[in-house]
Order: sequence, then C-alpha cells, then structure tokens
Amino acid sequence: LNPKRENAIKARMKEGYTAETIKRAIVGCSMTPHNMGQNDNNKIYDDLELICRSGSQVERFASNSEQQQNANSDFSQAAQKTINNIMNVELD
Repeated sequence: LNPKRENAIKARMKEGYTAETIKRAIVGCSMTPHNMGQNDNNKIYDDLELICRSGSQVERFASNSEQQQNANSDFSQAAQKTINNIMNVELD
C-alpha cells in the first residue's frame, strides 16, 4: 500500500465512505470486464488509486459489485489482497 493509494482511501473515508463500501468497490472493479482487460488495449485497470480516485468512482464500482453479486460471487485473489490492505488504513 503506497502513499498515493493510502491517501486516496483516506480521502474517500473522510468524505464518509466506509471501509465496507470501498471493499465493495474493489470487488465491483474486479467484476468489470473493461477494467479486467476486455478493452481495446487488453490492459487491466484495477489500481486502488483508480478505484478510490473520487467518490463517483467508488460509487460506480460498488454499484457494479451489488449488481453482479447474484450472477457471480467470485472475485480475483488480487481483489482480496487489496481488500485486506485497506483494513490497515487509519485516518489521521
């Protein structure tokens, strides 16, 4: 967890987003085909800084997680690792 990612998490939490919402956003990103490399560049866009870049990003990915939850509850090991990392972030 580098400083840029940690700062993005803290900024969202200071705006009132909970760790649980951020976790749902991480899972939602891992369930988004475009972000998982099904795009013109075949590039994966799953960085925690991207997910927490703004409140609208958190909301968008968290919403996707909720929509996909019934269809497929599996998500990547990378998503689980990222979820574990945010549990260690403390607000100043």
